[in-house]
Amino acid sequence: MDRKWILLALVFILIGSVSAADFENRDFDGYFSMDVPKGANFTNSSVIGSENATDDVIVAYMGDKLEITYLNAQFLFENQSSDYFDVIFELLYPGYDLYHRGSDENMTLFEAVDEDWATYPVVGISNGNRMIFIIGEDLNLVKEMGASVKFE
Repeated sequence: MDRKWILLALVFILIGSVSAADFENRDFDGYFSMDVPKGANFTNSSVIGSENATDDVIVAYMGDKLEITYLNAQFLFENQSSDYFDVIFELLYPGYDLYHRGSDENMTLFEAVDEDWATYPVVGISNGNRMIFIIGEDLNLVKEMGASVKFE
């Protein structure tokens, strides 16, 4: 019986190490870094503006079944309220409804619903004036990516 538990523990360790091996740390233009699936390719489009002598940055990184949006925008955070993730998400993604699904570590979990009722898990992370949304099709994947975010 002890042998079964040892084997079961080894299987879980192997599964965990295979999962961790499927990720690599990626730097996103010096704004932040995080673990992403190995071999994932992202293209980016930036909107950089200047308001009141501050540089505001919004960058969307598009990948296969993943989207990462980074914001560093003082004007968006001046009057923070408990629903600022919702307000900013609606500005960036009109046509989607965002539903709060809880929190996990330093992340806020959401579910985005489009006009065709398709649902997508969303992780929101913020640090001062900086915010990241990670949108995908797999909740566990976006949570693992979100847990690894390091702001530069």
